[in-house]
Amino acid sequence: MSIVAGRATFVPGAVRGVARGRLGVGLLMSIALVGAVVLGQFGEAA
Repeated sequence: MSIVAGRATFVPGAVRGVARGRLGVGLLMSIALVGAVVLGQFGEAA
């Protein structure tokens, strides 16, 4: 459940930032979330 909440919090802002040509903490958090899930580290993703 916390992964979904994190995704809902950071991903929209990250997408808007990338569309504007800006890299921010939302993008970094989104990348970390995806990386942790891919590696099976669901606790870290949460």
